[in-house]
Amino acid sequence: MVQTPKTIRVAPGSELERVLAEADETPIELETHGVRYRVIRLRHPVEPDDIWAGYDAPQALATLQSAAGGWRGLVDAEEFKTYIAERRRTANRSSVTL
Repeated sequence: MVQTPKTIRVAPGSELERVLAEADETPIELETHGVRYRVIRLRHPVEPDDIWAGYDAPQALATLQSAAGGWRGLVDAEEFKTYIAERRRTANRSSVTL
């Protein structure tokens, strides 16, 4: 069961509003009695069942681009494609032509 977070309204112009403005760029941490809390800014309203909540398309693209070529030098691409094609020809699969 997904719990809905409690919303606390912050008064405009308050000290807390000024501190929270820092969370626009980077998470901030609050501490009281030795207990720390991390505060981050939500970019859009989050629905409890929204699988795309928190999805950051530019970050996803950057991650994919940084991973590109990660197997270079570790795996022979032509040999790997041949292996995949052979596995596709097994008795329990239909014939697939590349």
